Amino acid sequence: MVAHAERGLTQRMQVLIAPEEHRALTQLAARMGTSVGELVREAVRRTWLAPRGPETHLHLAVFESARVPVPSPDELERELDASQDRP
Repeated sequence: MVAHAERGLTQRMQVLIAPEEHRALTQLAARMGTSVGELVREAVRRTWLAPRGPETHLHLAVFESARVPVPSPDELERELDASQDRP
């Protein structure tokens, strides 16, 4: 196995997660034949570091900063119906 430093992994992070999340990640990693750390690194790469246009990053930043409640699909449908005077 290649040492972490040889793979360019030199920065350490500590992340606190709930026990059930840790359990689920540990089980998933075992099924996939990888480590929990590698699952987390892959999630970071795919979610936050994937090639995207600058607009996408801006939209994510605005969305994350808003922290407004999001209605359920049923509530949205009722609101749409009400706005269009549908019963």
